[in-house]
Amino acid sequence: MTNAPEIASRTPYASTDCAFFKIIVISILHTPNADDLAGRLVCTGIRPRARESREGGSAEQQNPANGRSGERTAEKADRTAAKPFDHGRGIDRLGYSPDGKVLATTSFMLVNLWDAKSGKKLSQNNSFGFEYAPPFSPDGKILATLDVRPDPSSNGQKRMCVVQWDTATGRELRRSKALEGRYFNLTYSPDGSMLAANQITNERTVAIFDAATLAVRTTIQPEFTGNWAPMLTFTRDGKSLIFMENPARLPQGNIKRSTGLITISRIDDGDTPRIIRAPGLISSYDPALSPDGTLLAVVLIDGTVGVVSLKTSRPLHRLDGGYEADRVRLVFSPDGRKLVTGGKLKQGKTSKSSPKADPIPAPIQVWDMSTGRKTLQIPNRPKVRDTRGITGLSISPDGKTLASSTDETIVRFWDLARGEPTSPGDPGRTP
Repeated sequence: MTNAPEIASRTPYASTDCAFFKIIVISILHTPNADDLAGRLVCTGIRPRARESREGGSAEQQNPANGRSGERTAEKADRTAAKPFDHGRGIDRLGYSPDGKVLATTSFMLVNLWDAKSGKKLSQNNSFGFEYAPPFSPDGKILATLDVRPDPSSNGQKRMCVVQWDTATGRELRRSKALEGRYFNLTYSPDGSMLAANQITNERTVAIFDAATLAVRTTIQPEFTGNWAPMLTFTRDGKSLIFMENPARLPQGNIKRSTGLITISRIDDGDTPRIIRAPGLISSYDPALSPDGTLLAVVLIDGTVGVVSLKTSRPLHRLDGGYEADRVRLVFSPDGRKLVTGGKLKQGKTSKSSPKADPIPAPIQVWDMSTGRKTLQIPNRPKVRDTRGITGLSISPDGKTLASSTDETIVRFWDLARGEPTSPGDPGRTP
């Protein structure tokens, strides 16, 4: 995967004796297009330093004769690349590929793919990769991302598109045409034939893409009366999409008794959607669907987790892990018997005279889906000051290893049966 152009504030430029250098840079520092920035600098006689090539490394790095600065840069990059599962910045989401061979870590404009056993970095790209779980194809061979690039057909205006990558080689396989509006929450259908994403600019519109061509197959505009919680997921048969919404108006003084709605809507026909009442008002963060498609777990606005049976259309459990509502992550075990939750714990009350308490690192909690009881608690003790608690959770396909992320740059691995640290390549062995 090739690196996208760096943002203007980080793009290095060759030294110059021009007295007006700083004025020029300040005047165009926030240009939306790094290519425009480089072009404008060239027009003023200031020469941008060579960019990194597709083969990796700038011209200085590839040719030692260009100076020691290039050698030092290459050495630093090699040291960073040698660290297993080191994303290089705080991780927003992570996920195992369905075959368990690859682990993806994502943050804003950065997606890294790792060998799930050795921790060797397989590839890196600068796609728009945060706020949704990494969307692998069902066979694990393709990763889909959203990307933002200048569109030549619209005078270089930035437009979003869908990109598919080969997980083994990091090679870009195909790219969709520029899309109207902004999209997020990209997800594959269970059979891998479709991709779905909803618009940020129009939250009541969902685009369905043909996964083989990335052409827009159809758009769906569910008929909602309330406020749509914009996360969605496919049902396990791939024929319907699951949406969530909250009432448009909440009765004053009776918010705790209000409930959100879970809507299951068919993709290819106009059948009446099936409506399920959630245990409470729904947060906008991502839900989790059990592997057999019978249970749906959603984050509620009070930080609890509601588990609903899609068979009976009734709520089963309401799990209280003590989390803040906008800081909860969910993942089912491969057998569907356990739900793992993580996030950021609610802060205690502070007096008016005392400063606000530091954020408290949140534990990872494991719940039995037959009883709704917590069976295991895994401590989360990052080595850096944590601000968001758990930001990502994923379980290996064999159900033995849990991967978690925080504001640390690294991934932590846990033995899911014992709740102890483990090595990703040898589950059960303490690192």
